[in-house]
Amino acid sequence: MNPDGSGIRHLTDSTDNESVEPGCWSPDGTRITFYSDRFDNDDI
Repeated sequence: MNPDGSGIRHLTDSTDNESVEPGCWSPDGTRITFYSDRFDNDDI
């Protein structure tokens, strides 16, 4: 995604029974984290 909000693209795929929380950018803006309970295993 570009700073102006253009260039959006999906980074992950989720299933209907998966809980995915909004991502969070790293302080330097080069990485993003997200929470997922895919396969009943909570991961960040």
